[in-house]
Amino acid sequence: FFSSRRRHTKYWRDWSSDVCSSDLDIQLINDTVMWRQSSMPGYQLTLQNCSTCHSAHYAEYQPPNTGKGYWEVQVLRMKNVFKAPIPDQDVPVIVDYLVQNYGANRK
Repeated sequence: FFSSRRRHTKYWRDWSSDVCSSDLDIQLINDTVMWRQSSMPGYQLTLQNCSTCHSAHYAEYQPPNTGKGYWEVQVLRMKNVFKAPIPDQDVPVIVDYLVQNYGANRK
């Protein structure tokens, strides 16, 4: 997104632009897949922790026969690799919710 009024120099790092983010009109679409509601405590924790980075699409499109080990690996990957700020004590609660609602035990 460069302005037509930029100055060009010999080096690409010297390019400048007078366009700022407030000049851009960005429209986000509404999410159509919501987390499956549950009275389990992991439901609220999932809303608080997982929805920050992605929608329920991620969980919906996982294989339906996944067990606790699979979901534990996924949650720990989000925490350790992608640096999701999930407290250690919340991991097993979120995993239980995911297993019951998106894994092999889904209803």
